Amino acid sequence: CLFGEYRKTNRVGSSVWKARCRTPRYSYLNSFRRKFTSSLISEALPPKISGMKDIVHKYDAFLVDQFGVLHDGKNAYKDTIACMEKIRDEGKVVLLLSNSSKGKSGSVKRMIRMGFPGDTFADLITSGDIVLQCLSSPTSVEADLDKFKKSKVLLFGNGDDDIEYMEEMGMKISDVNEADFILARGTFTISDLGSLREVNNSENLSEYEKVMDIAMKKGLKMLVSNPDLVRPDGKDSPMPGKLGAYYSSIGGDVTYVGKPHDIIYKRALQILKDLNGITDVTKVCAVGDVMYTDVLGADEQGIDSVLILDGVHASELGVIQSSGVMPDELRIQKLLKGYSY
Repeated sequence: CLFGEYRKTNRVGSSVWKARCRTPRYSYLNSFRRKFTSSLISEALPPKISGMKDIVHKYDAFLVDQFGVLHDGKNAYKDTIACMEKIRDEGKVVLLLSNSSKGKSGSVKRMIRMGFPGDTFADLITSGDIVLQCLSSPTSVEADLDKFKKSKVLLFGNGDDDIEYMEEMGMKISDVNEADFILARGTFTISDLGSLREVNNSENLSEYEKVMDIAMKKGLKMLVSNPDLVRPDGKDSPMPGKLGAYYSSIGGDVTYVGKPHDIIYKRALQILKDLNGITDVTKVCAVGDVMYTDVLGADEQGIDSVLILDGVHASELGVIQSSGVMPDELRIQKLLKGYSY
């Protein structure tokens, strides 16, 4: 069952849900939403707290998401920088934990460019950087990813740093007929005849589905380096997690790196241990805006979590993303009933 606290963060007016979840029953590949009867989840909402200042003393470390929590990809949300500084001043450790398909260095530069002081977070971990490290290393870093250490990649790209990323990984962009596997890191480009072709994904993913149908017949495995389903951009634009869901639905072999899956949490918890000697997961709290990645992933690691309500789930809750408007409690209940954790 669910229990926790319903509160507002130091981002003025932003609403969040703090939940400690004990009984995960969830299949990421088969279903992203499960409907349950009201008897499975209590109708009563947890008590409210006033902000991060009310819980910061309870934890030694925070695993904080980026997009939809701290910023919109270009600008920091109001008061998030001040909030991060106050957490730092309390002597707490913040690790930024992101499903971004980009490498670490570019993500750190973006945070600093938006005004976040570098000393407000101890480290920044992206799913894209983990994939880059694992596939470019001559030795085994993550055994589950060794099967992707090949030379030719059918790339579903982010349309930004695809060429540089592939060069750093030491792999060649190929089309579906030549590729050894699929790397899904975005929904803006598809590799075709050794180059990248831009795709309009604003309405559907049909272009990707056509290519995946061919890839499935060829038995290609897929690696998804960003498991998110939609982008918190106010339009719910599709993300690589949807590509993985489709490929799995037609029988494809899909491996995910990023929240809610284990590898990124193993990396984060190891960093907390090595840098700060933190080993008790009950003293760690995750902060994110997505039930099926941030909350689910934390739950499966035994970590408390905070859900930002005006992030990805804003439209379900009847509010505008990053608006700071508190959703109606009945809508919150309806959202929570869609999940079993």
